[in-house]
Amino acid sequence: MADTIAMNASDFIITSTYQEIAGSKDKPGQYESHATFTLPGLCRVVSGINIFDPKFNIAAPGADQSVYFPYTEKDKRLTQFHPAIEDLLYSKVDNKDHIGYLENRRKPIIFSMARLDVVKNITGLVEWYGKHN
Repeated sequence: MADTIAMNASDFIITSTYQEIAGSKDKPGQYESHATFTLPGLCRVVSGINIFDPKFNIAAPGADQSVYFPYTEKDKRLTQFHPAIEDLLYSKVDNKDHIGYLENRRKPIIFSMARLDVVKNITGLVEWYGKHN
């Protein structure tokens, strides 16, 4: 319900694909479920959000290849940031920049950028990483 209120109050909503908004012939979009729904014993929403409203804007994903590149291209790495990154990951002292640390320095560092959505399975990635030897 809070999502529906927030979307209706917004002037501009950015998504990465049209399918994210309205889905496809076979699968509903992420926002399509906000059009009509029922919260049993609480309320029934029959006109929640118009997925064809021009407030929905698509900004296709892309990556700056000078920053994101294959791990094999070691010459492109920004090595001047390595000490600060190591401090963020391995320092046992909590501060305003981080809480906690990685204990096993032999594990590779993984970067993941995604919304916290069940379909993205970030919790699965974290669990797998934590359990892997």
